[in-house]
Amino acid sequence: MKFGKYLEARQLELPEYNGHFIDYKSLKKLIKQLSVPLQPAARNSPSLLCNLDESVIQQSLQEHKASFFFRLERELEKVNEFYLEKESNLKVKLEILQSRYEDCKKRGKLASKESVSYKHLRDGIKKFERDLAHLEQFMELNRTGFSKVLKKWDKRSHSHTKDFYLATVVSVQPIFTRNEVAGLNDAALAMLMELNEISSDERPLLYSVETTTSLNSGAFTRVVEIDPVLPPPVNSANSSKSGSVSQPRSNLFDIEMEIEGWYLEVLSIGRLKDEQPRYDLLSSFAKHKIQAFVKDYVPQTNVDKNLIIKDALTKIFVLLVGSKIDDASLKVFLESAYPNIDLAYSDEDVVFSRRSIFHEAAICEFYSRAFILREALRQCSESFLQGEILRKLLNAEDIHGRTPLHYASELGKIEFVQCLIESGLLDSVDVLDNTSKTPLVLAVINNHIEITKSLLVDGHANPSPSVDEFTKPQFSPLNVACAHKNYEAAKLILDIGNIDLSAVRDSQGLCPLHIVAKNGGDAKLVELLISRGADPNGVDGFNRWTPVFYAIQEGHANTVEELLRNGARLNISDEDNLSPLFYALWEGHLSVLNMLQKYKNNIHVHSPKFSDTQKSALLADDVLSATDSLNDIPDFTLPPPIIPLRKYGHNFLEKKIFVKLLFRSGTGSIVLNKEDEMVLSSPGRITLTSNVSDLIPRNVILPIEEDDEHVVVFQINDVTNFSIDFEVFPSFGTRLIAKTTAMPTLFTNEMSKPSNGGHVVLPLFDFRLKNVGELILDYKIIFPYNGKPLEITKYETYWKSTSGLDGGKGGHHFVTSSSLCGRYITLFVSPLNDGTIVVSPKKSIAVGDANLILMDLSARQLEQITGNSLNDVPEISDEESLKKIVNSRFLTLSALLEKIPQGIQLEIEVCFPTTCEIESVPLKLSPHVDINDFIDCVLSSLFDHVRKLYNKGSTSSIVFSSCNPQVCSILNWKQPNFPVLFHMNGLEKNGDLFEKETPHHLSYLALDKDKIDYADPCSRCIREVTQFACHNNLLGVTIPLDLLRISEELISEIRCQGLLLIGSTFSSEAIPSDWTEEDINGLRTDTALELKGSIDM
Repeated sequence: MKFGKYLEARQLELPEYNGHFIDYKSLKKLIKQLSVPLQPAARNSPSLLCNLDESVIQQSLQEHKASFFFRLERELEKVNEFYLEKESNLKVKLEILQSRYEDCKKRGKLASKESVSYKHLRDGIKKFERDLAHLEQFMELNRTGFSKVLKKWDKRSHSHTKDFYLATVVSVQPIFTRNEVAGLNDAALAMLMELNEISSDERPLLYSVETTTSLNSGAFTRVVEIDPVLPPPVNSANSSKSGSVSQPRSNLFDIEMEIEGWYLEVLSIGRLKDEQPRYDLLSSFAKHKIQAFVKDYVPQTNVDKNLIIKDALTKIFVLLVGSKIDDASLKVFLESAYPNIDLAYSDEDVVFSRRSIFHEAAICEFYSRAFILREALRQCSESFLQGEILRKLLNAEDIHGRTPLHYASELGKIEFVQCLIESGLLDSVDVLDNTSKTPLVLAVINNHIEITKSLLVDGHANPSPSVDEFTKPQFSPLNVACAHKNYEAAKLILDIGNIDLSAVRDSQGLCPLHIVAKNGGDAKLVELLISRGADPNGVDGFNRWTPVFYAIQEGHANTVEELLRNGARLNISDEDNLSPLFYALWEGHLSVLNMLQKYKNNIHVHSPKFSDTQKSALLADDVLSATDSLNDIPDFTLPPPIIPLRKYGHNFLEKKIFVKLLFRSGTGSIVLNKEDEMVLSSPGRITLTSNVSDLIPRNVILPIEEDDEHVVVFQINDVTNFSIDFEVFPSFGTRLIAKTTAMPTLFTNEMSKPSNGGHVVLPLFDFRLKNVGELILDYKIIFPYNGKPLEITKYETYWKSTSGLDGGKGGHHFVTSSSLCGRYITLFVSPLNDGTIVVSPKKSIAVGDANLILMDLSARQLEQITGNSLNDVPEISDEESLKKIVNSRFLTLSALLEKIPQGIQLEIEVCFPTTCEIESVPLKLSPHVDINDFIDCVLSSLFDHVRKLYNKGSTSSIVFSSCNPQVCSILNWKQPNFPVLFHMNGLEKNGDLFEKETPHHLSYLALDKDKIDYADPCSRCIREVTQFACHNNLLGVTIPLDLLRISEELISEIRCQGLLLIGSTFSSEAIPSDWTEEDINGLRTDTALELKGSIDM
């Protein structure tokens, strides 16, 4: 996503920071205006800017340099001032929390996690941590904004001020240098952990308050052992029954502790199954418990006992409102305590709560609680409760900016919502909360149609609020309905509001129909929007795409078809000259692709041929990346190269073991226990530290973006002594959240598995060694080649020259000229269950009615079935005779290589089942078969073959390929001499339709085809294939020619990544005679790989 749009979207989620971010949009506009050496009135003409020479733009910007940097410095001042203000506010909040915590701990109010004090403190600390997280996002977004806008200035003015200005002006500002936020986060987390530890003690705490305060202060203390589930030990009502005269026994007690005890006792009564005893106890509780207690314990002073009773009953009632006690029981309690319950009560905590009784009633997710609002309205009508006070309470906003209407709408409490609206006391039903949502938006999100209708019809909610630069950003109800595929809500909004659908945009510039297309809305919703004026061919303000682009990119075949039925065009291209069909191929959505085949006659978009200087259309200059601030830091995911990585992919001279750890996107790799989620801070980063002293610790920043490569690589000498410590920290601060360790046994045990990798779940422990969750990740181990490698100075490599063109992924050097040319005969190489390496015409063999996979057979068993010796190789005279032999016989690789004449070039397709094939076909692999050892054996046979040819004065050109991504990674890691191609093979063709298939086409062997897992990475998605090839420094990829021919842009886009592109045919498909006319580097069939002339990439 472009940073400008991303910043707008984030401001919508952080409305309290709105207006204080860097004005990125205005600064970009200023650069554009200063680029034109004319009067300001003429500077907004886009045609003038396009026609200007670059040198004129550069000169104009240099002349107005002072104007730009003056404006930039004002933005920096604005951001700094707001940061310092927020930091000061957070310090005050922390002091308040710490003071309350110390007070509660001293007075013994934290005896249980069920105690009210514990819950209030915990919620306050969590709210404080969320505030810190928002401030952190504010800091990072502004840091990126200044970097981006300076990069834009340098690009347009041809200057080099970015790095210097960032280092000397931006980075030294308080917002980017102060560590107070980290300290605040550490202090909050420490308090939260200590709070949890104190309240985990199952024994009730014995507390004592040494000093007493005057009755006027409202604080009463008593020495007593507090049990949160038992009533106070002394009951004046009981003593009166015995006939004794009630006398005040002590003036030492804590009324707040008594209130909490009474609240817990009422909760216990409310859980009684028998209705009549429950109601009887509740109706007598106020009189026999609370009033009797106050009479017995409060001395006759100038404090009105009735006020104490009223305050106690009101606070108990407020606590009960948010609890699980049912409405009927709570109503009995209210009626029995009336008029001693003050419905005008509001929480005294203005920093972390600010909630009234009506907030608590609306928040209760268990019961309606509408009777409380009706009772307040009754009291108001009888002048017992002032109308103006009630109006203020119903419109009051809590700490989250929400009124009672927000909570009732979100939870679907229709009776409560209608009562609020009918009261006539609401100033507005369109109040924005701190997340820029109105009650209507919350009702739509949660699919509460009745409430949506009530708000629109009875409450006159605004169905289409206008948003401009002078108003707060907010969510459009219609856009929200479209995003949640809520047809009923969308229809209500359109029926009531006179909405121009072309003018409704979300923060990213998407119109409602675009949003529906992106989220896969059904036919009814698509038809509704188009019938109300939505243009099926209208472009959005983000990608300049029509809706069909989004539906195709996300793989929503039904939505695509519905758009096409309603007039959406396919013979169009976007600003990057890419068609909708391109995105269906790029993302690998076969259902969409098959559906579009019916419309292929309507698809024709001209695409330019590939040129050396052409860059990828999908790599925009202004794309937001998590690594933007790390551009100048070396990439440690691969070893430091001696020679360009684009040639070899690693330092092949070092005999290192390659350990790759793969983390899930978002925070999916860390799963905290539900009870600990409320206590622990949100994970912000994982630090990985190895026991090997010369390995640099690695950090994984959370959450991981969907498109980011979430891989950490270690290169080690010995896996048997290798361990990794995983430490989880919050985004800010150094306070450890949790920790775990991967011991050497984890890696050594996996060495015996065929795939040399696996899925691991490690327990997470906090500083008390309490298990608080799990760390989930996948890993792979690649061992170096265990034989003698080929010397690159002695044996010819596949590359001849390179270019430093910055066009490939990460700016790697390109192989611009190569020794690869001509025809390569394909040998399918796979292991038998005894470890023998064979060249086979197919991956299974028929025995009667059964198909046996080769990996289930030993060499001796295969010889018995075929009736031929695996080492008996017929004479090979030329390429054609070699083709016939490998297509009809099973032979060992070493024996076949012995007989292959000089001058025949070979493509070695290394066949080893993927993880999904092993688990879902399923395949049972022999303990003698290991992917690393298998590939080592293949390399040894080939290296011996090449050495023998060299001694005879000849050479052999060899290309490796595989449809298993792990095999390609291992081959490229173990040797630098021969190129590696990835073969995308996870589909097959049935007539004109494309169907899913396993990478090695093993579905016919499955016990149950419905249970086959087709989710192997890189099996159908060309985007994944291209990214994998670039990240692993492969020479190129093989893609079905039928796919490449559907969209010419696909060829250009793949080759722009610096990859060799080979087309492939499906099994038994005739070789197309015109394939050389395509702008690809070669063609691969079942028997051979043929390359065009010399390779020019």
